[in-house]
Amino acid sequence: MIHPDCFLLNLASMETIQLPPLNLDMAVGILTTPPSDPNCRILFIDGNDDLIICSPGDSEYSKQKMEDPVLTMTRFGGKTYCLTPPVYSLLTIELEGSSPRFTKLITVGNESKLFSFEQTAPYLLDFFGEMFLVCKCSSLKSSDWATNFGVFKFDFDAREWVEVKSIGNNAIFLTDYCYGTCYPVADHSMRRNSIYYTQPDDRNLYVYDLEYQSITTFLPFPNVSDRRSDHDCLPPELLSLISSNLYAGDNALFRAICKTWRSITIAPPLPLPLPSPFDHADSPFPWLFHIPKSNTGRGKFFHPIYNYTWEMDLPAQLVGAVIRFSKYGWLLMARDMVHPFLFHPLSKVIVDLPELPRA
Repeated sequence: MIHPDCFLLNLASMETIQLPPLNLDMAVGILTTPPSDPNCRILFIDGNDDLIICSPGDSEYSKQKMEDPVLTMTRFGGKTYCLTPPVYSLLTIELEGSSPRFTKLITVGNESKLFSFEQTAPYLLDFFGEMFLVCKCSSLKSSDWATNFGVFKFDFDAREWVEVKSIGNNAIFLTDYCYGTCYPVADHSMRRNSIYYTQPDDRNLYVYDLEYQSITTFLPFPNVSDRRSDHDCLPPELLSLISSNLYAGDNALFRAICKTWRSITIAPPLPLPLPSPFDHADSPFPWLFHIPKSNTGRGKFFHPIYNYTWEMDLPAQLVGAVIRFSKYGWLLMARDMVHPFLFHPLSKVIVDLPELPRA
């Protein structure tokens, strides 16, 4: 499909620069320099792996076939770098007039499980003078839902990607598709050592913490749309009842729906009957619960299927306690050999039990 109205837009001045008609079936695009530079070129790589080139003011594009498919591209050190599968090799594009010259950098593969072509969306970016690759890993259930991130730095001497555990006092911002940038964290309005990203057809902003490997959800502009959703009309009492019967993972998703649902107070959980010795049904609680030995006052839920971690504050009574058993959303815990108690993680209710006989 050829779209006749293709242009560049300056969001600050709202100035537009008309471009030739363009096929919308394109994969990635980039500006080599600002449009005011006489050497500026606009590069597109479409879904047919064709490199499409024009300058501001041109009436048509020049086209050349690429030898390899391109996953993402960026500008670095005055050159255009493309990322090609399957081991994330780099390909440079240098322009001599309208004629491109390609140079492929043979890359050594990385053994990290995050460095995988399948179920991964790659992003190339210039990270303060270093070439970075961010791999957004998706769940097996949904290719659009990110569950983990890997960050890698390209070693130009060794020609290999080296995993980066921390980006320090900086943040990385990713678009829905293949573009990213970075900024230093100057105040508390941004989170350091984190990756900001969005999901397709989703109004939320997500933040992945590289240190804790956890995901936080925000709704930055709750009033951006006047459209009222059906779920906004549910009475708070009903929402509270629903929320009180959800387990940790479902409760986290429940609160990510909208601002109204996040403000709902969880009703006290209904008492559950004692399990029958003949009841062999599996518990619907799919999470692993962990209390760090450092006794930081925080516990972590871990979803073994979706690799999702959720943190919570713990009551002071849990410091030094050990989990002995779990069922029906309750944890059987003990501070020592004779003082057991029950703990409900979502409501944080603690039920003391009789002392055990001493040996």
